[in-house]
Amino acid sequence: MAQRSQSIASLASAAILSVGVISLVLWLALSGIWQAGQGVSLEQLEDPYLWHVLWFSFYQAALSATLSLVFGLWLGRCLFYLRAKGTRWWLYLASVCFIAPVILVVLGVVGAFGIHGIWARILFKSMNIYGLTGILLAHLFLNIPLFVRHSYLLLQSIASSHWQQAEQLGLPPVRRFRYLEWPLLAPGLVSSWVLVFLLCFGSFTIVLALGGGPAHTTLEVAIYQALKYSFEPTFALYCALLQLIIALALTFVFKRQEKPSPIAASGHYRPLTGAVEQLSMRVSLIAAALFFGSVIIGMFIPLFDFNWHHLPGAALFQATYTSLAIALFSWTFCLVLMVSLSYLSMQSWVQPSLKFLERVSDFYGSALLYLPPMVVSTGLFFWLWLHGYQVWLWPLVAMVNALMSLPFVSRIIKPQLWQLQASYQHLMLELGLSRWQSLRLVYLPVLARPLALASAFALVLSLGDMGVVALLGDTHLLTLPLLIYQQLGHYQFAGASVTGLWLMLLCLFIFGVMNWIGERARAVC
Repeated sequence: MAQRSQSIASLASAAILSVGVISLVLWLALSGIWQAGQGVSLEQLEDPYLWHVLWFSFYQAALSATLSLVFGLWLGRCLFYLRAKGTRWWLYLASVCFIAPVILVVLGVVGAFGIHGIWARILFKSMNIYGLTGILLAHLFLNIPLFVRHSYLLLQSIASSHWQQAEQLGLPPVRRFRYLEWPLLAPGLVSSWVLVFLLCFGSFTIVLALGGGPAHTTLEVAIYQALKYSFEPTFALYCALLQLIIALALTFVFKRQEKPSPIAASGHYRPLTGAVEQLSMRVSLIAAALFFGSVIIGMFIPLFDFNWHHLPGAALFQATYTSLAIALFSWTFCLVLMVSLSYLSMQSWVQPSLKFLERVSDFYGSALLYLPPMVVSTGLFFWLWLHGYQVWLWPLVAMVNALMSLPFVSRIIKPQLWQLQASYQHLMLELGLSRWQSLRLVYLPVLARPLALASAFALVLSLGDMGVVALLGDTHLLTLPLLIYQQLGHYQFAGASVTGLWLMLLCLFIFGVMNWIGERARAVC
């Protein structure tokens, strides 16, 4: 009886910590939007600029996602057919691009394709990267590796017997792709396309830095400009509501299309390819390596023009302190929420009567996949503006960053937790292990490395965020991404490169430290 009471108390505590806190943040955001929308007329919906912003948001997102799919699928096939030695680096690049601070990608695109960029120096011809071109280049850099990884793993999951049958039938490459590969690739790639479209539709930093003006503005950038520059809360409110409706609809489609991660089939069968096809694949991989390599090198090319006697010491120190403080608060919030939501999921696995807790945990853990961070930030901006609670600024910024990281952190931890629960739950009950003993002897040895990886993800994602801080923050809240953006805006490319190098070193340091902590914790346990 006492053990049951203790279990109920633990369950209630976990529910209050996770569901209560997340509900509070979302309620503050939605109440801010509701209060700001009181008395607002529908005349703003007739504004042609609003519909232009909506159209461009759709257009650039669809174009970015489609081009990323086409190039990523082709490169994934190249890696699969050629069994290239650099395959693992491409798969690693997919993970790095997903969590890389977006402002560094902007810096790399400027350094590679700008007026004084790498390609301008090689070809003696520059291109205008401010507009749709720059937005597409940055989105392609971020999203092509995701499609490369997914298509490569999907091709790996095709059984060897299918490839052998295709060869016995003498199918040419086009028909082999049409009848064998595409039916198996399509469901997973469509799911990935919807996800990438959703990410590009909510793109903020890239469009703000590379958009080049009102003609190339998305809903998120329009919200920021309306609240921070022209102060048109009504226009910002309509943009936020439109983005909320569209994001919910797209998320519904994504959840219906979402497929489990592919598992590679046994065997390493390599389909035969012709000489011309092999040549085209090798040329494609070289071209892709030049593109990605030039953007990465472009991040640091301006360092050669930097005067190291004029380091941005005070601003860099302030931005580093602020970024690390917000990242640490966000990491703490994220871990507490993740542990609480994981406990709710575990209870649903153990007790069938509490099965609904799994859905509750999934919903709250993915809240900011359904509700765009900029929409939540807009609601919080209105709430702070209407009530004047500026003392809540730091905690709210950290909490929104934590909620942004929570879906990715949960996807790292929950599969491991589920496997542990399924494998050792009955054994722990038979041995009569207490909760502390179960944690010490069973959970920590297995979860040490995933927890360290999840912590690194949460810290780096918060460290590289610019949208939430840019909207909610004030002139005193200067972070490293904001400092890089300001330096780029003042054409201080060398200074921006120094700050970008420092930000990258911090991210690498965080991953190194967390990896060491994970290994040590696993060894100790």
